[in-house]
Order: sequence, then C-alpha cells, then structure tokens
Amino acid sequence: MAGRLKGKVALIRARGWAWGASLGALRRGRCARGWRRDINAKAAAETVDLVGKAGGQAVAVTGDVAVEADVKRMVEEGVGAFGALHVLL
Repeated sequence: MAGRLKGKVALIRARGWAWGASLGALRRGRCARGWRRDINAKAAAETVDLVGKAGGQAVAVTGDVAVEADVKRMVEEGVGAFGALHVLL
C-alpha cells in the first residue's frame, strides 16, 4: 500500500480524523499535490501553509459542498492548478 498515492493529485474535503489522515498523507509525500477545500478561507490557507512547510504542494479553495456551483468551481480551480484530479478524500 505504501506509495499508492505517490504522484497523484487529491482534493481533500474531509474533517476530523479523516482530514488529519489526509493532511498526513500530503505532508509525508504520499500524495504529491493536492488542494484543501474548506468553507473557511483562513483555515484552508493555514493548512496549505503547513503542507508547504513540510515539502508538499497544495492550494486552498473555498466553497460550500452543498452548493453545486461551488463544487464545480472548486474542482476547476484545483485541476487548473495541478492539471488533474486522481483522488477525492
């Protein structure tokens, strides 16, 4: 299982323990790049900063997953930044 996500791009929209595990994967290089979705722009930006300090690549996107237009825009922003989407966490 080790390295299964290496080189993949992830959209992370988890919270609680799942978010912690997802962040850990990005920070440990198990996932090369990803974007953090949050309704709170400050929280998303802080997480992206942590990932960057750990040597990972991430971008922050904000929006509400209950709003279809927000979801479409958030996916488009991430794909625009990284060129792909392989994993939804």
